[in-house]
Amino acid sequence: MKFGDKLIQLRKKNGLSQEELAEKLGVSRQSVSKWESNNTYPETDKIVQICNLFDCSMDDLINDKVVDLDQTLRKNKNNFNEAMDSFLEFVTKTVEMFSSMTFLSGLKCIFELFLIGLALFLSGKLICFLAAHIVANLFQFLNYQTVKQIENILMNILYLIWFIGSIIVMIHTFKIRYLNYFIKEKKEIKEDEKGEREEKNEKKEKNEPRIVIRDEKDKPFAFLKILSKIMIFCVKVVVSFMLLGITIATICIVITGAISAALIPYNMIFLGSTLAIIGCLLFMTILLIIGIYFIIHKNVKWTAILIMFFSAILALGIGAGIGFISLKDLTFIEESKLATEEKSLTVNYEDNMVIESGTGLSSIYYYHIDNTIPENQIKITKETYPKNELYYYNHHMDQMNDIVIYTRFNGEYKEIIEDILKDLKEKKIYMDYGNYDTDYPITITANEKTINQLIENAKKLYLIEVVEENGEKTVYFRDYKVYFPYGVEGYYDARKDELHIEEYEDDYSCIRSITETEWGDKIIFSCKYQIEEDDE
Repeated sequence: MKFGDKLIQLRKKNGLSQEELAEKLGVSRQSVSKWESNNTYPETDKIVQICNLFDCSMDDLINDKVVDLDQTLRKNKNNFNEAMDSFLEFVTKTVEMFSSMTFLSGLKCIFELFLIGLALFLSGKLICFLAAHIVANLFQFLNYQTVKQIENILMNILYLIWFIGSIIVMIHTFKIRYLNYFIKEKKEIKEDEKGEREEKNEKKEKNEPRIVIRDEKDKPFAFLKILSKIMIFCVKVVVSFMLLGITIATICIVITGAISAALIPYNMIFLGSTLAIIGCLLFMTILLIIGIYFIIHKNVKWTAILIMFFSAILALGIGAGIGFISLKDLTFIEESKLATEEKSLTVNYEDNMVIESGTGLSSIYYYHIDNTIPENQIKITKETYPKNELYYYNHHMDQMNDIVIYTRFNGEYKEIIEDILKDLKEKKIYMDYGNYDTDYPITITANEKTINQLIENAKKLYLIEVVEENGEKTVYFRDYKVYFPYGVEGYYDARKDELHIEEYEDDYSCIRSITETEWGDKIIFSCKYQIEEDDE
């Protein structure tokens, strides 16, 4: 195979056009065309540049007897014996170097490498942690445990990448800083070859500008190529994880953009959001192209990437401007447009029952006495929106029969969407369309005995304030009655007023203290973990 045919094969394999190869070599496209047609041959320095560019030897490139260039390059790259010989050569020269050094010089060398390794270790811990955390956050749509597993896998891969990269950096630094000064150069060059080379160099210096080629001594050892390949493979694995997350995010952006585009007739704010989404989609596309080209080892068309980048910025800017102007025209109305009505449900009283609202400590409870109601019945009413229904679930807080009252939307979501779109056309939007739990007070109606028992039960869990007026009691839940440390394996039994430690009870020492408040006594448990050592 002739030189020109090999050059065509190498150029196409690396995804280069004649213009791009000519630009890298500092020649015209016509020169490359003449080389590939075997009309002319490049100068020696250009051949060296081509060898460095395509990672091949000069013999492989200019020797016409080499027919299958791919096989030759593959053989050279996968030559394990060469890598092993290179490693043994490195070990031999390192031992020779340290044998010829003084104690202080050797100590200085080791200390310097230690500082470099320490700096790489500390920076690697921080960079790998942040990178794994950022990439794992792309999968937030999954459950927490899966995201943490992805983060751990990525962190381990990144640590491996950083470890291999650190070894390569330290060995190469050691070679340049120390080892090269102790390698004996072989001087077995014949006088005629030396004279011929000097004559050629003198002639070259007179006729051509001097080209500085990397010193052969500063090239990395062959065995480091294997580590480099492992590191590059790990990097591609991490990039693949990133591309998976970016792909899923891109699909979500496309769906969101389609919905936003369909809503443009209702309000111009959706035109702005659609343009902004298109800008985000262009950014995602750029990341996908760069990532995929990196994985398949192909050169990126940076001109197209820059065009897409500036187009994305333009779309985001215009979209944000239109969205901001449209947002200023909207009128936000805090009150609900829906009237409320009273909804009720009936529950049977059980021992240690406590009734509370899903809105927490801020809720207000009206206890209304009606002795015509049987002792085991409780009527619960709450004002809410017409499409909401009243429900409850058992919470069993601190071993009490605690039930939580909440409202749930029981209508068609299509009605709410149509309502919102209609309001958007009129450039107004209400802050509540009736699809949320409301914090209206709860009214609890029962006979007097049941009411008093419910209030007493509530005092076991909460610090409450009771205001009695006109035969009706208004109850405010002010604070929780009992606190004990987070992380302690145990529970508080409000029925018996006891703290139970579930595991390793003998290893905990808990102290009970009382803090007086205007609504009653607050119980605080302070627990310490202690291990009693046996006397020796």
